[in-house]
Amino acid sequence: MGLDRGQQFGVPDTGFGQVGGTLKLIYTNSIDGNSSTGIGIDLGYLYRDLIVDRLDAGVKLQDATGTYLSWSTGRNEYIWPMLKVGLAYTIVSEAMRGSLLLALDSDFYFDNLEVSVISTTASITTPCEGPVAIESETWGSLKALYR
Repeated sequence: MGLDRGQQFGVPDTGFGQVGGTLKLIYTNSIDGNSSTGIGIDLGYLYRDLIVDRLDAGVKLQDATGTYLSWSTGRNEYIWPMLKVGLAYTIVSEAMRGSLLLALDSDFYFDNLEVSVISTTASITTPCEGPVAIESETWGSLKALYR
């Protein structure tokens, strides 16, 4: 059983995008009776209509300062920051009576001062059929998933 509590904050769009974040307080009970507590910070930035209308760009720095977890066993754990960068473009279609969302994002992990790209995801969302995602892993395999 886990309990995550967060205090969110945000800055209204001033023409240069929106900024927000969350202060996370984490409490986890594992099945073997051990528990952990921790604290972390997530930060985000969203810019709408980047170059053209309906093209949005976003950046999320998860665990911005690193997240520490202290276990009841005496063990301490450190979660390294992760950067997620994404673009999304919305195509409005009267013929579909809805819109089509084209999205692309990438995750960058900062473990031990090394940067690694774990996955890149492209997705297409329609109101009728559900999202279709194409994922490209770092080893170069390409797979199409229908969700």
